[in-house]
Amino acid sequence: MTIKRRSALIVLFGAVFCLVASQAALAPSIGAWLRRDLEQQASSYRSLEVKVAPLGWWSLFRGRLSGVEIKAGQISFGGVRLDSMQVDLREIKFNTWGLLTRGSARISALGPSRIQARVTDAALNAYRRSAYPSVPAIFHIGSGRISVTGSLNLLGNNVVVNASGWLNAIQGDRLRFVPRNFEVAGRKLPSQWFSTYSEQLALEFPLAIPLPLPLQQVNLGNGFLDLVWANR
Repeated sequence: MTIKRRSALIVLFGAVFCLVASQAALAPSIGAWLRRDLEQQASSYRSLEVKVAPLGWWSLFRGRLSGVEIKAGQISFGGVRLDSMQVDLREIKFNTWGLLTRGSARISALGPSRIQARVTDAALNAYRRSAYPSVPAIFHIGSGRISVTGSLNLLGNNVVVNASGWLNAIQGDRLRFVPRNFEVAGRKLPSQWFSTYSEQLALEFPLAIPLPLPLQQVNLGNGFLDLVWANR
């Protein structure tokens, strides 16, 4: 083998090695960009992990990802804090030009995808203190219902008031609590007394997420809500 041919083979093998090595680094690089994008959207978080399925140069140029997994803890996007969030995205389309020039990987389309999150009653109460500071109430999440405990000043005396009701999903991006049953000083009051005012006493809790998925399930546990967003 001549020196010239040997040099050509070395260059060729070097180019192939660099191409393969750089392609292997694509998924971690895209994951870092996605993480940075989420960090910019989140108002707070404790932990955040992003994993991107392996991809090639052609997929990058076409703006296609086969899968992304995201795990986060204590994260909020301006609404109620999510104690945990697990995201499974499939068949993702994104703006390649924006990713390469601005480092922003805005997602424009999703295949079969799912988000699962848990909200604790502590998070509901934290949001209530921030959004409704004039409402001195404590929320408790139980199996099948939401209860609220507060106090009311009647003739100079603080009277304990308890109410219970349900959380309804509104337009897929927030929960609405409407009280239905009331107890004052341990005595249950006729529901018809408050039927006219129940809607006026309702409180809303936004569930901001960074992806265009509809809220499909709201499951109540003991001290928490399990939420599921999905498009299939």
